[in-house]
Amino acid sequence: MDLKCLDPKELYNINSVFVYIYSFVYIVSPIHGCALYYKMDQIINIC
Repeated sequence: MDLKCLDPKELYNINSVFVYIYSFVYIVSPIHGCALYYKMDQIINIC
């Protein structure tokens, strides 16, 4: 995914989805939630 091609509004929507998924997983399993969040953060940094 090339974040440079997205406008700020689209980027905000994608970020909201990440936060929603992270929050859901964190409630189900804090350990896996942290790992998932870290992986998503790396994916964002790579892009």
